[in-house]
Amino acid sequence: MGWFWQEESKPVVVICDRLGREIPRIESAPDLVGANLKDLNLVHADLAGRGLFGPIAKAPSLWVPRLDRVDFSKANPRGADMYLCSALDTRFRQADIRRASLYEADIGSKKRPSADFHDALVDETTDIPGRKYSGTMRVIS
Repeated sequence: MGWFWQEESKPVVVICDRLGREIPRIESAPDLVGANLKDLNLVHADLAGRGLFGPIAKAPSLWVPRLDRVDFSKANPRGADMYLCSALDTRFRQADIRRASLYEADIGSKKRPSADFHDALVDETTDIPGRKYSGTMRVIS
């Protein structure tokens, strides 16, 4: 009689683009918590409703993604390119978004759920539509 055991496998998160095609598979905790997104090309990625809070080694390219209801709380998407994204009801609470660009991003309005930047770390190079900063500071909103 032999002794057999199965090695525990890490959960795999599948990310799809807006057309439903699989982009990368990422071994991480559920909802990409603390996932290493370094050097991933997440162009047109649909990350709606996912949690990305916790450390991110290096910000990925998130060009034209769907980021509605994504939780970046306490994350480090520093320098991320989030061009033309939809970021309705997205939480950037206590995130380090210095040098990040949300150029032409839809971050909400009075009639639609707005992105939450409370206590986010920004600097003068952070590009958030309708907001300008000078120096490095925490957002109070």
